[in-house]
Amino acid sequence: MPLEMGRLTCLQTLKFFNVGEEKGRQIEELQHLKDLKGELVIRNLELVNGKEAAKGANLYGKLNLLKLKLKWNSRNREGANCDEDVLEGLQPRSNLKELEVILFMGDKFSQWLMNLSTAVNKLVDLRLINCKRCREVPDALGQLPFLQTLKFVGLPNVKAIGPSFYEITSGEQPIAMSSRRLFPVLNTLHLEDMGKLEEWMEPELVAVDVFPMLEKLFITGCPQLANVPSQFPSLRNLTIEQNDHVSVVKKILTKVTNPSQLKIFSLTGMAGLTCLMDVTHNHHQLKNLTSLTLVKCPNFTSFKGCGTSLESLTITDCDSLRKLPECLGLISIMLEATMSLRKLTITDCEGLISIMLEACLSLSHLCVNDCPNLVSFPMVERLHESPNLERLRYLPSEAAMRRLTELSLLCMCGCPLLKERCNPHSSPDSEWSKISHTETMECDELRDYF
Repeated sequence: MPLEMGRLTCLQTLKFFNVGEEKGRQIEELQHLKDLKGELVIRNLELVNGKEAAKGANLYGKLNLLKLKLKWNSRNREGANCDEDVLEGLQPRSNLKELEVILFMGDKFSQWLMNLSTAVNKLVDLRLINCKRCREVPDALGQLPFLQTLKFVGLPNVKAIGPSFYEITSGEQPIAMSSRRLFPVLNTLHLEDMGKLEEWMEPELVAVDVFPMLEKLFITGCPQLANVPSQFPSLRNLTIEQNDHVSVVKKILTKVTNPSQLKIFSLTGMAGLTCLMDVTHNHHQLKNLTSLTLVKCPNFTSFKGCGTSLESLTITDCDSLRKLPECLGLISIMLEATMSLRKLTITDCEGLISIMLEACLSLSHLCVNDCPNLVSFPMVERLHESPNLERLRYLPSEAAMRRLTELSLLCMCGCPLLKERCNPHSSPDSEWSKISHTETMECDELRDYF
């Protein structure tokens, strides 16, 4: 940073401040910049010498500062200053809207951060990133009336999210609240890379509305998490990655009536998931599901219960899967279901033999990769009925290709049994020659075909 930034006492906009060691570049240079407004990123906080130096930045006195990012650099714990004291001295004004703390190496968060419901109660967005030594998350976040986005990423020492996460507690009984809604406007919640997290508890009081507006929930890299809340009435998008507990998915969906996107990425293989009914509470719960992704579900065999509104389907490493008709319900409603399907991706399903989708009029993306036993794909002969098809990763017959006048990209991957559908004596001026770009992998026999 330039020397003596603190002399610019009328400065209103300063996107970032890199703390230096020498005089004139230390954090105290921010003290007299009382008119700063909007967003400020403070970097190199490992160079700040304790609480008093941090208080010298006078963040609390900056009335118009609405977005604050506090960033330490990665380093060995032994060589770090006391991050806890530094963070305590960096308390912002209560009207702050967005707060992000990155690479904080203290064992616990500062007092003001642990009590945001009183210290910074106007927060809309809170992100705690790679605070690897902290064992607890802040208290009473459920009482922040304006909080819309909450991200906990890289908190590997947090073992439990308890009742204090929702509300202020005193002893065994919660303190009386003016509202019976917790996290009243929270829309998006991320729990990521929390390797020791085992339990995410319900609030202690049952007569409260919890997460009434939460639509997007991401739980990623929490392999030990086995107990979760069940109060997500407005949930639309659920992503579970690197967790093999079927019970977690089912409990989250307990009160969900209209989910639209469900993504399950297991870690070592979610063996307990055999069909979608394993994670639902009735046959109609997933009737409006538009997007479904399944990765590493080795015993999954049936899509029964997924409804008739699918637009995007991605399947990877589901070796027990044999056929796809069940994903669209009964034969009598297969046509209705496939008419809404827009994107279909199937990858690395060795057991897959047949795909029965015959009227995908809305299909725009089709990808079939590494399915070596796939021998039946009737829809290929009717691709001309899919006028919206833009991208195809598959090898249909030449008769079908003549009708795909807009196709510009073709990729064939790992489907050796499908080579019989090709005509190896096709002439150079055939319809195949109209394709501007082709990709072939593990299909050496077909190279001369183009």
